[in-house]
Amino acid sequence: MRSGNIERLDEHRLQEQFADAHAEGKCPGHWHVAVKEAVPYPIEGLGMVTVVNAPFVTCDHCQALYFYPGLEEEIRRSLAERLVNDGNALDKKQLRFLRIVSGLTQQQTADALNMDVKEYNKFESVTNTTRAMSIDRQFRLRVLYARLLRLDLTKLASLADHQHPDEAVLLSTRVETDPELLRRLAF
Repeated sequence: MRSGNIERLDEHRLQEQFADAHAEGKCPGHWHVAVKEAVPYPIEGLGMVTVVNAPFVTCDHCQALYFYPGLEEEIRRSLAERLVNDGNALDKKQLRFLRIVSGLTQQQTADALNMDVKEYNKFESVTNTTRAMSIDRQFRLRVLYARLLRLDLTKLASLADHQHPDEAVLLSTRVETDPELLRRLAF
């Protein structure tokens, strides 16, 4: 995971930014940053992922836990980049997640694929158990999402020749935090 959008918070800014995070301000705790080994986290469209070795803001009294500012967006972007550049077929959850992260509606996605929105909806439908999107359309979506998310398009070039419709759908649900981020934030 890249760490470009995450900035270090000094102690004063940390306390200030999370001052309203305690219910009714009654907790006597103090906020601090801690690196958590493995934290399950729900990602809209994908379900649960495990965030590994990531900085979180936590209360030393009530143990309230929040993502370090900017980390949640980096996790979503990292997962999107992995899916866009992965050679495996995208399942319905992954298609929905990429569309949401890219900021598109189903109509906009259908238009980009030159198809009816009802037809596209079937690819993301939770009741759909058999309908799979063609590899050609998936590749076109990968290029679209790579452009919208400003990802490196050269990684996609090798996918054009190596995809096969019967490939298994695999998604690692572990998101590793960049060790450079932890060094830069001094944890």
